[in-house]
Amino acid sequence: MSINYTVDKVYTGVSRDRLQLPCVIVETENYSVDKTFDCGQCFRFNKVPSSSYGIEYEGVAFGRYIRVAQDHPNEIIIINTDLSDYEKIWKKYLGLDIDWGAIERHLISRREDDGIMEKAARLAGGIRILRQEPWETLCSFIISQNNNIPRIKKIIESISERLGTPIDCPDGITRYAFPTDRAILMAGIETLMATNTGYRAKYLYDAARLSVDRKIDFLSIEKTDDLDTCAAILRQIKGVGPKVAACVLLFGFGKLDAFPVDVWIRRSLKRHFSGGLDLSVLSPYAGVAQQYLFYYTRYIEGRD
Repeated sequence: MSINYTVDKVYTGVSRDRLQLPCVIVETENYSVDKTFDCGQCFRFNKVPSSSYGIEYEGVAFGRYIRVAQDHPNEIIIINTDLSDYEKIWKKYLGLDIDWGAIERHLISRREDDGIMEKAARLAGGIRILRQEPWETLCSFIISQNNNIPRIKKIIESISERLGTPIDCPDGITRYAFPTDRAILMAGIETLMATNTGYRAKYLYDAARLSVDRKIDFLSIEKTDDLDTCAAILRQIKGVGPKVAACVLLFGFGKLDAFPVDVWIRRSLKRHFSGGLDLSVLSPYAGVAQQYLFYYTRYIEGRD
């Protein structure tokens, strides 16, 4: 479930760096580019050093290279795109079609905890759930198992460089789209092993096999509201358990009720919800609550 939302203003311009690229500027409320791209939900974006903006990330999504920049929380700049691609791709990808303020108010209004949800929401405010390409999201979170973020990124880049199609970028650097299911299937397990996937190579191969054979139907998952049914479809793939399935549903399909449980969330549940957490209390935005708790536990309490 999501709330339809229209941002206040969208207009075009050019980036203020040396490349002078076309860009789309979006006025929106309390959007944190830094928190959104640094909270472990995607692996193809990196912070731009010495940016002419307050914060800037660059990366590849949907076979395109973009940069997302920000000087203040009520405006974001999407660089190397136009209004047409913004409406078709980036508005949804960046979560600009949802009223996050309403979701945050809904979560804060829940009073069944010790106030931790309100505290987490206040400190993690500005995080947006990206709506990523489902196939790439599935593979990314298969790779993420028992792995750290820098290594996950390296493996995904290695697979993309070896098996993906090249993208000509305005800065003269060739980047690569994430490979299709058929490309991974044709490559085989040994080639995947050469990209340092380790034991996960056989899981990626199985995912590609089932996807190519249409035994994993992404359109069916998209149209199905029941999370358990969707998770069961994904869990047909070797190596896909509850956490990976939930991550794919949340970050790849925009199912905001999916609630992945990793080490940070387990720590949060143990510390703040000793009597257990009734996810129905957070419905239909349990996945957004998960991101707030993840951020709060990892970046705030994790410093203690």
